[in-house]
Amino acid sequence: MNKVILSGNIGSIARNGNQAFMRVATKRLVKGEDEKFTPQTTWHDVIAHGKQADNVEKALKVGDVVQIDAYLSYGTAGSGDKVQNKTYVNVVTFELLSRKKAASE
Repeated sequence: MNKVILSGNIGSIARNGNQAFMRVATKRLVKGEDEKFTPQTTWHDVIAHGKQADNVEKALKVGDVVQIDAYLSYGTAGSGDKVQNKTYVNVVTFELLSRKKAASE
């Protein structure tokens, strides 16, 4: 089974044709050599296709906290000497968990 449940903060959203590309940040605590825990942020590339891309564009904003049910896929990005293997999280469903309030609210 290929299933991912990702909860984090949206850092960016970009639309390209029938796809919406998001960067989602997750945080965890990592124990250092000094026995203290420090927060570590990991960024994930998330893609929504078709109708889900429309839904993402309408419902989500940068800073929102979301839970995404998805599956993993693998591909390459870049060209020439800068080709990188990438892992993508492909949206099946998503749920808005909370929204940052604007300073004026």
